[in-house]
Amino acid sequence: MVEATEGLAAEDVQYTFPSTQRSPLRAYFPVIVTNADLKVCSYEKSELDLPTGTLRSAEIESAPFVRFRKQVGATPSALPARGTVFDPSLVARAKESTLFIVNVNHLQHFLGYFAVFDQQLRQIYDSAIR
Repeated sequence: MVEATEGLAAEDVQYTFPSTQRSPLRAYFPVIVTNADLKVCSYEKSELDLPTGTLRSAEIESAPFVRFRKQVGATPSALPARGTVFDPSLVARAKESTLFIVNVNHLQHFLGYFAVFDQQLRQIYDSAIR
């Protein structure tokens, strides 16, 4: 899904026409919209029994949407030359991807978090090309 989103973004660049009033700056993010009731579980590590995979106690709450993060890099990361000191967490972070899962009844609310006005985009774009 992440690669498909990146592919769509790369393809969309080809369809930017000067005659349209679209901002040249765009944001793409993978989202799965579902009618399932999404749940989030909070628990203390001591309450988890790994051998049986059970929780002795936990708080389970409904959620309008969840963010799923995972290291899904399919290509090798560029690592520093031998003998160079580097932070392995930077490599892990570079491979991390995010996917949102949204309950359909909360989609409009979720998209509100991404509301960016054209003037804000223009300022970001202008400062990036300087």
